[in-house]
Amino acid sequence: MLAPSIATVLVALAAAGTVAASPMGSWMTCPPSFAPSLVRNGTTLGPCEDVVSLEHVPVTALTAGDRLKVGWPSNNYGGGYVRLALVPAAQATNATAFENAVLKTTCFGVDARTGAYAFGTCVHPCNGREGCAYPSGNLTADPTDSERYDTSLTVPTNLQDGQYVLQWAAVMGNNPSTFYSCSLLNITGGTPPAVGMDANAACPAPTELPGSATNCTQAYGPERTVLTANARAGSFCYGLGANNVSSIDADIATAVPVNADCDPRATCAWSSSVTTCNATTTANLIPDPLNPVVKCPTTPLPTTTGTGTTAGRSTAVTMTTTTTTTTTTTTTTTTTTTTTTTADPEPTTAATTTTTTTKETVPETTTTTTTSAEPSSTMPAAVASCYPAITAGSRCTQQTEPGANGIGPINDVCSGVGGGYATCAWTQDPATGEIYTGWVLRGCAPGTACRTFDDGTMACDWIRNSPCYNTAA
Repeated sequence: MLAPSIATVLVALAAAGTVAASPMGSWMTCPPSFAPSLVRNGTTLGPCEDVVSLEHVPVTALTAGDRLKVGWPSNNYGGGYVRLALVPAAQATNATAFENAVLKTTCFGVDARTGAYAFGTCVHPCNGREGCAYPSGNLTADPTDSERYDTSLTVPTNLQDGQYVLQWAAVMGNNPSTFYSCSLLNITGGTPPAVGMDANAACPAPTELPGSATNCTQAYGPERTVLTANARAGSFCYGLGANNVSSIDADIATAVPVNADCDPRATCAWSSSVTTCNATTTANLIPDPLNPVVKCPTTPLPTTTGTGTTAGRSTAVTMTTTTTTTTTTTTTTTTTTTTTTTADPEPTTAATTTTTTTKETVPETTTTTTTSAEPSSTMPAAVASCYPAITAGSRCTQQTEPGANGIGPINDVCSGVGGGYATCAWTQDPATGEIYTGWVLRGCAPGTACRTFDDGTMACDWIRNSPCYNTAA
């Protein structure tokens, strides 16, 4: 799941500090994949990254009908195709289920700037779209809109409340392999079909796969048919009541993605030339490559006009809480009476002046980094006191040998903050660029909290009241 040789990256970064080892393949960074990590390769053994349990992966909370930004790092590849599919979490290991539930297809991406791309390669981030910007769907105004290493989609509205897995499958550059990446979503607020009603009757699956992956730049990698030959569109609805839309991209020009603040480029550490990346982009300014959220203005910045004016809200993956101060106008009226005394024995009022002052409070968006998911699971106070309050980014020692239980090494521990857990993993200091092992905080799914078992392992378990969650309840 992680890169086979961390030393390769460290040695390359140390060599003059300019050229890093490029990861093989790519993966989803927006929303976060099953395996967010600074040092990893793409996964070619689908249908998803290999994880022990979905309880150990980040969860993104969404409402049916939301617009979701889906993005990935170029990792120095250009040209290719992407297929997105959605299945219930229980089918996360079923490759056929994903093939029969395709949401859309799109281009992998390419750097269309003059002289920036040749023979399937470019220098990461290869003109990947920045955080706070998102696709407009307007290829007339911007012919490169579908080639910016991202897309967006409407979250289907005919789903039962619960957890689903979004699959990203891609072919890219000159690489002969198909790469897979998955993200865990918690979707609520939909209107599922009535009992006994066929979902396809309410929202018939399109005969052609939706999306724009028909005029993409292709390098020397596999053809588009590798992703589409055995695939079928799923039976998904995309609207609720009066807000009903006819297709997955019907509102692409008007709806702002709820995770517009996610920057899929993530970090310059994945660039074939860190120096070039830092000099030509702001990717090196992202605070945390494992959690690539940036501070957006009140209205996220679209790439082209006509992409809506509603500010995106932050999604729920140990990320950001955004607070907006409403504009108010306060008017203060002050009346001043000036009295002038003359030789006349009686004072005379010369003038009365009224001054009106108007003060406007400008809208201000503040972003506060937190360490728990939304909606968060709260440990009972007695339980939380059993676990250390771990600070994100603080240094840790990664275990490499099996533990006493024989199933180690164990690099995950429960944290007394937020009800989640912490993973000791390779990370990067945003100020110095240093790569080191530090704590990365993860959120548990709604209704669950971290629990440590007697053998030292942990899991996100349904909230119980047993002491320290370390015995069966």
